[in-house]
Amino acid sequence: MTRKTCFTVIALSFLLTGSLKSPAQVGLAQTSSVSGVVTDSITGQPVADVIVFIPSTTIGTSTNSKGEYFLSKLPAGDQKLLFRHLSYEPLEYLMTVIPGAHTSLNVRISGKTVALSEVVIKGEIPNWERSFNIFKEYFLGDPFETKCFLENQKDLKFYYQGDILIGYAQKPLKIVNRQLGYRITYFLDYFKFEQTPPQRLYGFKKSSYSYSGSTLFENLKSVIPLSGLNWEKNREAEFHGSLRHFLMMLNQNKLAVNGYFLRKTLPAKADIQPGENLNAGLGGTSQAKRDSIFAWFPGKKESEYVYFSPDEEYIIPDSLITEGPSEGIKALALNGRLLVFKNPDKSQDRSEVTRWAISSTTGKIIFDWEGNFQVPGGTLEWVILDQAYRVRKMLPTDYLPKGKQ
Repeated sequence: MTRKTCFTVIALSFLLTGSLKSPAQVGLAQTSSVSGVVTDSITGQPVADVIVFIPSTTIGTSTNSKGEYFLSKLPAGDQKLLFRHLSYEPLEYLMTVIPGAHTSLNVRISGKTVALSEVVIKGEIPNWERSFNIFKEYFLGDPFETKCFLENQKDLKFYYQGDILIGYAQKPLKIVNRQLGYRITYFLDYFKFEQTPPQRLYGFKKSSYSYSGSTLFENLKSVIPLSGLNWEKNREAEFHGSLRHFLMMLNQNKLAVNGYFLRKTLPAKADIQPGENLNAGLGGTSQAKRDSIFAWFPGKKESEYVYFSPDEEYIIPDSLITEGPSEGIKALALNGRLLVFKNPDKSQDRSEVTRWAISSTTGKIIFDWEGNFQVPGGTLEWVILDQAYRVRKMLPTDYLPKGKQ
């Protein structure tokens, strides 16, 4: 009998580009930079207050009155640069950063043609306080805002689309995370929440939610003695299980000792041909024991079930991991989507674990022993399948514990 674990939505997902460096480069300051002028695509006039940043990192700035910007200490490799302004359409630019080089990049941005308020006024307007309480629990992850809170609450709006609660913001959300020591600028694309009626058999409601957006992190300044030390301790705890930590442990052949284990995705039941073995390792049976996770995948822009065998661990064959192109750097051939699990206490009980899904648009990823990575000509998708993951737990992707730098 098929057993399903249904995570109705994912808390967060990433489409990432990355950078890498060899051991010989570790510890050297990154001197790569980019600068330019942002202008209006119609008038040609400079645009001030455009936020220019690499999403999910601490690397960002704003244009001055002349539309000028400058970003330094860029990590090498393919980087996604975002340009965001309230009155203009978001612009995304994929650039290749060469170590030690400066790049000049002038861009033109287009004004928004339809105001968001004109789109959503047809929806039923819900009770704001109740909606915000839902938002705090499922987005911030801090219902009482003791550690993570939103400074510009009134910029957050809600409406109903059928039975689904939709949250949006016409201005970037300003979030303070005192748990990890970050001020976050969050460009919210959407927040969706739905609660199904109580099940007839069990009598409980099932909540599903999802959200998407772009983030820029800024380190908070410590005003309380020892708070900086607590921030670093909390950051390092969240770091274990991040994409960067996973790649570090994979590079150093330390996945198992750090509580990681893998599963290979299986085809959906409808895709299985008659007589086909799902898993030859399970006695050659045509119907293997399967589990599933339901989640949103940004690469496909849709939700789907991901099936896997819960009892058979996947070991990456040596033939799929190669050394090079220089010392300390490895290349992994990713054939399809790979599920990554982590048991925090590394015990044999795997009932309480954190789950991710990783895939590459090119089927390949190059990474070093510090977790820096590249996907030549493509992007890496790292999808978090843990419903407990909220903004309160978010780390910038360029974070590395001080002891590992």
